Amino acid sequence: MRHHSVNYLTVAAASALLSFSPPTPLAFAFQCPSSPNMRMTTRHDSVLPREDEIMDTVESSFHDVAVADAEDTVMRATFTSRPLPSDESKEPMKSRLPPRTRGRNNRKPLLSDPVSLRKRTDALLSDDDDSHRHQDPKADKKTFHRLIDAWARCSRHDSADMALRLLRRMEYLHNQQSNNDDNQLIVAPTVKTYNKVLRAVSYSQHPDAGRIASDLLNEMKQQSHQRNLTPNTMTYTHVIDAISRSTNPEAPHTAQRLVQEMTHPTARVWNSVIQAWSTQSQPEKASQCLDIMEKIAESTNNEEVRPNEYNINTVISAYAKSGRDDSADKAIRILQKMERLHNNGSKNNNNDNNVRFVPRVETYNAIIDAYAKSGQLSAPHNANLLLQYMTELYVTKQNVYAKPNVRSYNSVMNAWAKSKDMYAPEQAMELLNQMEEENDLRITPDATSYATAINAYARSLNYNKAEMAYGLYQRMERIYKFTGNTALQPNTIVCNSVLNACAFTVGDVKEQCRAIDIAKNVFTRMINESALSSIKPDEVTYGTYLKVICNQMPEGGQKNEIVRVIFRKAAKDGLVGKLVLRQVKEAIDMDGRVYDMCFGDNYEKEVRPRRRPSFDSLDDLPISWTRNVRRKEQRLNNAEHARSIGVPKDSDEILL
Repeated sequence: MRHHSVNYLTVAAASALLSFSPPTPLAFAFQCPSSPNMRMTTRHDSVLPREDEIMDTVESSFHDVAVADAEDTVMRATFTSRPLPSDESKEPMKSRLPPRTRGRNNRKPLLSDPVSLRKRTDALLSDDDDSHRHQDPKADKKTFHRLIDAWARCSRHDSADMALRLLRRMEYLHNQQSNNDDNQLIVAPTVKTYNKVLRAVSYSQHPDAGRIASDLLNEMKQQSHQRNLTPNTMTYTHVIDAISRSTNPEAPHTAQRLVQEMTHPTARVWNSVIQAWSTQSQPEKASQCLDIMEKIAESTNNEEVRPNEYNINTVISAYAKSGRDDSADKAIRILQKMERLHNNGSKNNNNDNNVRFVPRVETYNAIIDAYAKSGQLSAPHNANLLLQYMTELYVTKQNVYAKPNVRSYNSVMNAWAKSKDMYAPEQAMELLNQMEEENDLRITPDATSYATAINAYARSLNYNKAEMAYGLYQRMERIYKFTGNTALQPNTIVCNSVLNACAFTVGDVKEQCRAIDIAKNVFTRMINESALSSIKPDEVTYGTYLKVICNQMPEGGQKNEIVRVIFRKAAKDGLVGKLVLRQVKEAIDMDGRVYDMCFGDNYEKEVRPRRRPSFDSLDDLPISWTRNVRRKEQRLNNAEHARSIGVPKDSDEILL
């Protein structure tokens, strides 16, 4: 009888993960059972129902950012009201100015140095020696505006608060000047001031940005006659932007009500309303906005509010993000209408329609993504046909803007990866090979391309899928070393995809042994080289690797000890996410001793007395365990919170 050897993480080597002063390679030493009566128990029956959930967790790290939101990036680049960088072409002019004037006009240090920005802001916000600062020529309206603009650009967690404090300081100084009968009123806030503050609020990640912006708008309305603070188009634009980014269910209703208050609405501000409906997964409401915009344009002769290609792209993206079965079909109907308007404009020499409704590659990419998320059996085939249609439009010069790019191919590959088609990995590989063979920089594969192809293997039931995924990883690494193309440098997402393929490997003992060995190699490299490369473990890394251990190793003390060591390492790195907790809970359900091994007495006595942690929430865990976890509703500034309760930022005392 043949004996299949497998390397498992030894307790001694795994424990070395907790210190990691010099990188120490992880050693594995465990023999696979050779007797049929000592078969490995993999418990696939209990974990397979959650396979899609784990796959989506890994996918969300790359595809939802790189593909689904690609169109939003294009739209924001077009509609954004951010000011352009200062013109460097004026540099020769500075040499003719006096030294002091040159220093004042040099805005770069203020915008690029957060320390200087905060120091200058604190100086203006100080309440000491108001009379002296009142006469300070630097404390004029222009200085306040520059500081507010700088806080808007830096996008820190307290940007909105600092901009608001500067506004209140201007109002205070204005009132002081009024009481002193000062006619200069050099710091009186204007509509322009409020608009700058509103822009800082809308750009910030403040959870109450919508409410703050609405309060400022009401404040302007109340003082519109006394201080000439009548809100203008830019005011409403920033307010609606802030509201549209809110997750409040009432946000789209509020945004649409405000845009209908405007005397001169634009397509740009309506795009924020469409985006708000998209955030609430209501693409039908988003589509209705296009009809409303058309009616307003016809009744008021306001061409600036007439829908353009970016509004239509946002609606198509709304259908794609909704993930409904019929989302792709409805998006196709919008595309067909868009193509008809474009073609009619070309035939009638109507340059307006020809430009406003030209379907671009972002439009087609959004529809391909809608197919990928629809779950239809025919979705990957339809996505592939649409890719061929785009190529035909470009080659025949019917639409030169429809030329496929790397996102187009990645989206089609993702449609195959998410399908249940047994030939999905082969189809994804065919597209990847085509991208590599084409001598076109627009479709040169990147890290997302390889991660998507690896994920196609991970989702399949193919034998030897861990080996195939690892082979793609090594192929990508060889090409990167040969070409030096940074877009092909293996990163955390690619490594997580390989671990994912190992976690759901099915087959005999030899197949399981190989999957564990591959996972060990990838995980070890991520740990040892995290300080030297772009491959840094995250919460998905630890959770997926624990999934490999839980799925592929037999029950016993050695498995429990490995779970404990990996969990403690994740806690030390501040990367205990929900996926990590889920795997630990699974191990605890199988063996109650794992709880004490992972959490220990220190947790019960020092951190949460008389309370066991909930495995459905991270809030019951110490902040230092979750400080580096990326969450949509992460606690504001975990580091400051930790210090406020006396826990150092990098404290590991609970792990000792």
